[in-house]
Amino acid sequence: MKLALILPTAYLDLCLEYSDGVQICLAQEVLRDKDGYGDFYRKLSNTLGEYVILNNGCAENILLGNGSIQYVTSYVNPNCVCLQDVGYNCRATVYQTYKMSSEIGDEPGYHRMVIAQGETLAQWTSCLEWLEYIKPEMFGVTRMRKLRTQRYTRRVYVKRILQRYPTAQIHLLGWDTTDSGVGCAVGQDFTGNIVSIDTCKPFVFAYHGVEAKDLAKDQIYLRRPENYFDIPRGKVDLSLLKYNIEVFRRAAHGD
Repeated sequence: MKLALILPTAYLDLCLEYSDGVQICLAQEVLRDKDGYGDFYRKLSNTLGEYVILNNGCAENILLGNGSIQYVTSYVNPNCVCLQDVGYNCRATVYQTYKMSSEIGDEPGYHRMVIAQGETLAQWTSCLEWLEYIKPEMFGVTRMRKLRTQRYTRRVYVKRILQRYPTAQIHLLGWDTTDSGVGCAVGQDFTGNIVSIDTCKPFVFAYHGVEAKDLAKDQIYLRRPENYFDIPRGKVDLSLLKYNIEVFRRAAHGD
């Protein structure tokens, strides 16, 4: 499983230094900092041949309009775009995803990622059943933080995707260290289907001065700092940050 890093703008060079070939770009940050953040990912996609996934902002509780996402898409030229979803809301997600899908068409020139949502596993599955008619090239699976049995729910949900799409390509949206690095565990269980996972955890650990060690045992929750993408260079110990990135990469790779 490949690791895509979510880092502050001043540290984006490490995304390339530790690249697995997959990058995650946040649409709202491109709109906020087109010349810095946006140009970096534009270069990755257009010049350096990285596989760039454009996230739609839902994880940060931002609902961008389809016009904004399509503007960012035309600027960055990503390989994959997350269609609109609404956190924990099945009905709104189906509506927003279909609306965006109808606007961009069946062959927009990039892969389409659908992300089911709901308050229960049953709702997540129902949402998936509606979204499958779009025939997406990739499925995104969130951390499902509000579900009490999340440690197992994410795995069960992935199984349900694969029951319907045995050859599905899946990206895990977020690495939840509160339940012992389940992102890694799920990824190793479904090698070949789960291709990548994104996370900001290596930097967040370093920001708090924490060394990432045994991700299968550590149950640490550290909040992402305010104004995360504006954190200046020198705010964290670079050697600690690089060490943490290596720990997460090895775990993602199954080493």
